[in-house]
Amino acid sequence: MSSRREDRVAFVSERMSDVEVSRLEGVFRVRWDDEASGEHADGPSEALELDEALTWAREHAPVVFVELDDILFSAGERPEVDEGTRPWPAGGVVIRPRPIHTPFDGTVQRRYWGVVGTIETDDADESLARAVAADVSADPGARGVVARVLTTQGDPGIEVACELLASGMGVAVLELSWLLDGVVARRVPGGLLTGTQNHGDLPRLAPGDPI
Repeated sequence: MSSRREDRVAFVSERMSDVEVSRLEGVFRVRWDDEASGEHADGPSEALELDEALTWAREHAPVVFVELDDILFSAGERPEVDEGTRPWPAGGVVIRPRPIHTPFDGTVQRRYWGVVGTIETDDADESLARAVAADVSADPGARGVVARVLTTQGDPGIEVACELLASGMGVAVLELSWLLDGVVARRVPGGLLTGTQNHGDLPRLAPGDPI
């Protein structure tokens, strides 16, 4: 059974950065699927401009979905709009490279990321935890800093959680490492930074938010 255009659904999706997976590149992949025939086809490139991807999708299918960040739009000649899908804006959308969950036009290039790090030390107590929190809080890009003494089984230490302003999650994790390296050198002789990592995320764009 050969695929017919009227049976196809096309999908346009933005490419994530291979270097920093919390950033979107502002270029797009496109494909169409036909459930009736089982056929499918990819677009001509994995790095199309949005207009190019939309043009190809609309040429090959009447139903077109565009995923921008976590928001799904219906952009084909046959609208498919429901509770989880927005109609495609009449004036289109400006897309530029940016961190995830920020305005599509790239006007925000740095945002807050939740990160956590652990300092291993036999001297862990509430006084040291407060001093560590104060040092991290002094960084202008840090907010919501919480430091607590680890009381579970294992090596004693202090866990530090905060949000850091950075261009990407990986950058934020590195910046917390640099911050805590300095804290260890000043406050925790013999202490050891045992790791930093992603610790959750801020609320995402939701239907009704400005784009």
